[in-house]
Amino acid sequence: MTESPKVSVIIPAYNEEQSLVELHRRVDATFKEEETSYELIFVDDCSTDGTLSVIRGLEAEHDNVVVLSHNKNHGKSMALMQGMDAARGEIFVTMDADLQEEPEEIPLLLARLGEGYDIVGGCRAHRKDGVLKGAVSALYNLLVSLLLRHVFKDINCGFKAFTREVAQRFNLRGDMHRLMPAIAMLHGYRFSEVEISHHPRPYGKSKYFLLRYRGLFDLIAFTVLNTTQLRPFHVMAEIGFVLVVIAGLFLTIPVLTFSLADEPGGLLRFFAYTSGLLGGLLAFVGVQCPLAGLVLESVSSLSQDKDWRTRLLRRSGWK
Repeated sequence: MTESPKVSVIIPAYNEEQSLVELHRRVDATFKEEETSYELIFVDDCSTDGTLSVIRGLEAEHDNVVVLSHNKNHGKSMALMQGMDAARGEIFVTMDADLQEEPEEIPLLLARLGEGYDIVGGCRAHRKDGVLKGAVSALYNLLVSLLLRHVFKDINCGFKAFTREVAQRFNLRGDMHRLMPAIAMLHGYRFSEVEISHHPRPYGKSKYFLLRYRGLFDLIAFTVLNTTQLRPFHVMAEIGFVLVVIAGLFLTIPVLTFSLADEPGGLLRFFAYTSGLLGGLLAFVGVQCPLAGLVLESVSSLSQDKDWRTRLLRRSGWK
């Protein structure tokens, strides 16, 4: 292809050899029905099955299929970044390779994008991957919504559409792909969610653990870094004060235990020592927080230029 396509579909793949041919067929049929030009970018994350061989075959047969392959497993965020770097379209669509979302619903995301939004995410109203996984995801969505002060129904969903301009703002690391809508909103872009269908995985097994602690760590890092940009020392000092107060409460437990009981029993003694240790740890962290705030103050002062201040303004089109 010489002419740039309108849409770039980016699909990270890790050990998904059984679903890829069907996935390509359904994506292709969807865009042909919509009469929209597109390219399909597969990013193989160093699969150990026949994934790379299958997508190489699709690339050989179809001019609009592009294959990228990692030399080792780098994770979904890096795979998405590789795909976005190679994409030539004006609109990017990301989706998983497991066929749990329907490629036929790509037009739903594109239609919402056409209503003036900059990034659109799928919302799996009736999830088909188990009660426990759904509960963990719901809890994560609630936590993200509380911390970022915006209601996210399904920020974990990998089925998204966004403009090239939004894509240029992403610099995903770790497991930050889950927070793409939040990152876009931080830069003043408009985000919306569209209800989509969800199906049980037809082939293979899920690659995600039930407890996605890395996603939680990324959320904490993202929240701290972006809530401390304006006044980092103040925020970190306030956090430190709260931690020191909590530490004081924990430290009173061993004092009261040993003062009110002449010879505390084994369990009571263990509880007192544990409370004292936890209190000491919280106090130590609390004291370090203002120092970290001073470091963040110095670092943020270097980045708070005109471009940074521009991101604090509402973009045109906001209501």
